[in-house]
Amino acid sequence: MQLGVATPGGCEAAIHATRRYMATMSDDSVLVKLAFINTFNCLHRDRMLKTIADQMPCIYRFCWLSYGNDALKFGDSTIWSEEGPQQGDPLGPLLFFLTIQLILQSPSSELVLAYMYDVTLGGSELIVADDITSKANI
Repeated sequence: MQLGVATPGGCEAAIHATRRYMATMSDDSVLVKLAFINTFNCLHRDRMLKTIADQMPCIYRFCWLSYGNDALKFGDSTIWSEEGPQQGDPLGPLLFFLTIQLILQSPSSELVLAYMYDVTLGGSELIVADDITSKANI
């Protein structure tokens, strides 16, 4: 489902899957492409850390040291940082993708795929709308 991580040709696979779905979708189906805005600040840290604890416990302590506090200290300055991984953190994309992976596995839509920070859903209008609203609070 996540074609932007460790998937050679992932972008092409996403394009071909979407085109194929569109060519065969029924009249009552919709296709929705969602782009996460401000990606790194849209995840709740408690969920992100819980996902890491559940999925990759070997790096949990390191992630907790990095993200267990709401503030970063730099000299005498305090930088408040309360949501998501830090931009520029080499682990940032991994932390984001692991957290949304559970969401990508649960929709009822016929087509569910993601490429990096973009998610595409396809299916009946009601099911796609329900998938979007029920998963919106990550």
